[in-house]
Amino acid sequence: MVCLQKSLVPMLGASGPLSQVCPEIEQLGFESHVKCYTSEPSVCSLPWSDLFNIIDIVGPRGLFDPVGWKQTTKVAGMCLCQWTGLC
Repeated sequence: MVCLQKSLVPMLGASGPLSQVCPEIEQLGFESHVKCYTSEPSVCSLPWSDLFNIIDIVGPRGLFDPVGWKQTTKVAGMCLCQWTGLC
């Protein structure tokens, strides 16, 4: 959570109408997820039972909507890389 919060700090000084600033903050937040999730400690090092719990919490909509799918595939790719040591 701290990683995600720190990634948003640069946006705290953003100015403009909320209708313009909020989408920028949302985009930056989503873009930071993969790095934050796969940095040490990495979600990839969790037991399978925890990974399945995360998938259950996020749900199909969170995994398969366009933004969620992009994150899911990137995180899965990073986990494969970490598990095989090929990165």
